[in-house]
Amino acid sequence: MYRLYLFQILCIFSVHTIGLPEYIKKARCHINRPDIEKCMKENGNKIIPLVAEGIPELNLPTMNPLHVDFIQMINTPQLQVNISDIKVYGLNRMKIQDIKARFSKGVSKLFLTNENITVVGKYNAKGKVMILPVVGEGDFSVYLENGVYNETVLSKVVKRNGEDYVKRIDTF
Repeated sequence: MYRLYLFQILCIFSVHTIGLPEYIKKARCHINRPDIEKCMKENGNKIIPLVAEGIPELNLPTMNPLHVDFIQMINTPQLQVNISDIKVYGLNRMKIQDIKARFSKGVSKLFLTNENITVVGKYNAKGKVMILPVVGEGDFSVYLENGVYNETVLSKVVKRNGEDYVKRIDTF
């Protein structure tokens, strides 16, 4: 989810900036700029800690920590595993290592790193794995160290008022 928010903010560098916070307006990179990847990387790394604090004007919640109410991890007839009350710490320290912006081809790649991310919350598991019963609930914590994250974004270039803009279609 955070990666999706991040790429949307990065695409703002190439899109309309009316109503956006001043620090995002200043970070804008025009889509036809020859060094757009360098611009997006440098300016993106400057604003990640700011975006992680949330942008009330855009209804973007704080991501420091990121709160997620519920995720259904596994839902099969044999096993159900859910996590809830999830808090993700450390997203404000995410760094863009590289961007491959291929807006004309409709595919871009974002390469991120983070020294550490901590995830805490509650879990609930019920079911069977093979013939063994699995039943449990309680607190969980996960520590992700030296993470490398790759994001592929499908987009298209659209024209508005004679200017080119990037519209995100999907992210995976």
